[in-house]
Amino acid sequence: MQAIFEMKYLDVSWYNEDTILSIKESSSSLNVEFDDELQHFLCYTEIYPKADGIRLGQLAFRYLKNNLIAPYIKGADDTKIPLKKITDKDTGKEWWIEANFWIAKDKRWESKTYRTAGKITVVLQSQICQVNIGSSEFTAKQLNRYLSDFKSDLWELILDEHSYVTGKAKITQSGGINEETIHLINHIISHTQQILKNPKSELRENQELKPRKMVKPVSRTFMEIATKGDSNFLTSRATNPIFNVPENRYILFALERIYRIVRQLVAISQNKKNRFELAIEKLNERYHSFGNTKPIDKNLVRKDLEAIKKLYNIEHVNNTLKGELKNLINDKDQFTELNKWYLKITGKTSDGKSYFVGVKRQLNDVWFERVAGERNVFLNLGNEHYQNLLEEGFEYKTDARLDYSTGVSKNDVRWHNYKLIKLKNIEVIGGVNFEKRKENFKKMKELAIALNAKNWIKELSKKEKEEQEREKRSIQNRLKIHEDEHKKAEQVYEFLEPKLKKIKVILDQFKRLNIKPSPTFPNSMTFVQNPHYQAIHSGYKALRELTNLSDDDLLLSLEQVDEIGLINMPLLYERWCLLQIIKVLVQNYHYSPSHDWKRKLLKIALTNNRNESLDFTNNNVGRHIKLW
Repeated sequence: MQAIFEMKYLDVSWYNEDTILSIKESSSSLNVEFDDELQHFLCYTEIYPKADGIRLGQLAFRYLKNNLIAPYIKGADDTKIPLKKITDKDTGKEWWIEANFWIAKDKRWESKTYRTAGKITVVLQSQICQVNIGSSEFTAKQLNRYLSDFKSDLWELILDEHSYVTGKAKITQSGGINEETIHLINHIISHTQQILKNPKSELRENQELKPRKMVKPVSRTFMEIATKGDSNFLTSRATNPIFNVPENRYILFALERIYRIVRQLVAISQNKKNRFELAIEKLNERYHSFGNTKPIDKNLVRKDLEAIKKLYNIEHVNNTLKGELKNLINDKDQFTELNKWYLKITGKTSDGKSYFVGVKRQLNDVWFERVAGERNVFLNLGNEHYQNLLEEGFEYKTDARLDYSTGVSKNDVRWHNYKLIKLKNIEVIGGVNFEKRKENFKKMKELAIALNAKNWIKELSKKEKEEQEREKRSIQNRLKIHEDEHKKAEQVYEFLEPKLKKIKVILDQFKRLNIKPSPTFPNSMTFVQNPHYQAIHSGYKALRELTNLSDDDLLLSLEQVDEIGLINMPLLYERWCLLQIIKVLVQNYHYSPSHDWKRKLLKIALTNNRNESLDFTNNNVGRHIKLW
């Protein structure tokens, strides 16, 4: 089948929300193919599209021939979302674009498809096109899976009363349910099955043909006798049971809510089961990787050797010093009264502001330096940034101005102070620690040769073996905890998953009786006299209490979360990051959220409200954290 339309990306310049300055088309149309199985067209694109010559690509549709029927986007609930018609004054082409709302600051119409991943269905006269919007890194299917994981994580935070969020002392199974919840779900299913055996109904009078001897006459019956004579079948008064009564409508509503809650509990327990399986697998891999030897990365060793070799290469060191000094010299500096000085840095004073130093004027002179009990020789810096050029155990040749002063301390020890005022040139000429660098390189090189002979395998030291044993014990403890949690999650999943199917079958049976759900609780004696109806009503309320969903607004918000369809990538990432931060705070660092945290979190997730904050407190450490 040939498409009667084409799709391109447009870069539209607007004067105001109704006036167009110019339209620039992408050089090529998007590829559209007809799917014989689905019986509609398919198109694949991505968020933040990069079309040739297009800066802010806006997805646009155009009929190849004139058509008076306006295309529209078909919403998930079958609503029609109209597209905005624009005309290119240069080419005369008519395009249809998505125009959600006008951004006056940027002078453009906002389009969800620009940064939103997922699927949209566009109806163009008699043809339907499904546009699959992925990202540059993920397919639409993968993105929907990530969205599903986000929803599951959010439900888990709200439902899971596993102590780490609210700190209540309950004996809970994994997945946020306890034995009472498990018993309650069984109880609800059992009573619902009893209701279906004899559901409440009302008899509605109607008329139907019956054998002559079974007829309960109505006016029409006498007319038929008068006109048809001895007919074997005549119209009779009759009654039919109607099950769409207020009591059943409320029961169906409660069962649909119960189904959603149990479905999420199944998803949570399955996610936990998979998560703990992966954690156990990684811990076992880590545990079995231990041994008396460890592999050494020869590439890292080679890089280390190269780095150490540069550190004792006097030319490389001096070039580095030269560059650092150049950054400290001001173009306006006047280098006068400079002399050649040799400096030997032997250490820092206790206050860290001065150095113990040896000085001399000629290379072959004897160092004038500290003699214990007789004299102290200090170096002060006129520029604090000079300290980045000096290292202990190094000897330097400088062109510098040093101011000299002397005196006697309280201990009758003469001190000699040299203040470094100006520094024009500096280079390393040696020193104890500089020579140690050479020795370190030789030792590292010998070690590398030895490791190469052993195929880069090194025996563990005594200290490393002790650390390894401690880590093995830690892994064993974590394995035990994870295995226990995995077992609980598996038990919950194995119990709930078949129950979910049973509830689905029950819902289908109710709907086959033409019952429509209603949240209105009827003022009926049925819920007093009939134990099965009473059990569903009380069971529904109890289940909400046990799963922390007694708040109607909370439950409605979670249902709205399930309706999130198209994925705004930046928004999804922000929401996902927020959930991970909350998990780390409450699970790892034992922070307690504020009492209204659930309502605020759902508001943020549903509306992207940036003015809401979440408060967390850890009384043990006396800290408070506010997330915006």
